[in-house]
Amino acid sequence: MLGSYNKSIFAQSTERKPQDPRARQTVAQAIAELNRRLHQSGTGLAYHNGMLQRATDTLAEDRVATPFWEVTASRGWNTVDSDMKEACDRADRLESEAGNYAMRALESAIKLVSDKAGASTGNERGAANYIDNLLSERSGRMIQRWEGDALKALFRDLRNPMSHGGGAVAPVPLTPAQTTWIIESCMSWIKSLASRV
Repeated sequence: MLGSYNKSIFAQSTERKPQDPRARQTVAQAIAELNRRLHQSGTGLAYHNGMLQRATDTLAEDRVATPFWEVTASRGWNTVDSDMKEACDRADRLESEAGNYAMRALESAIKLVSDKAGASTGNERGAANYIDNLLSERSGRMIQRWEGDALKALFRDLRNPMSHGGGAVAPVPLTPAQTTWIIESCMSWIKSLASRV
């Protein structure tokens, strides 16, 4: 999650994947080696999908970030990838909109998974309707009720207050720790949902 990035460069890097399995393996090994060296030298950085990002929590890096970026490197996940990169970039600059971009990435992922499961009807009005799709028979009940409730709570309690005008009541700003939690939670949900299609 480090510094600004040039979106056109990153769009190119995520769209041009080697087709040869040996070339993909070579690239994956080179990235793994780069990340090992970044970790060993104590930089606090990791490289994923054309972006250097802060990586101060080894467990979160291994179990959340790395698998998340592998999912979004796949074809069709460009919007999710772009929004999450924006979230990480804004979080590094301590900008308040970082959580919104992570939530946008999560909403896009939910829509993609609903579409891939054949559960979308075309009548959805928001994230809650797409979450209901994942709970439905049409999707094969991809998620359980408690998962649907947890996802809806993220949108109801985080995204909506952050992204809609509060009128006379200004939204409470998020701390850097809360922003990191939102980003990592969205990454974890996206990784989990993508594994179910």
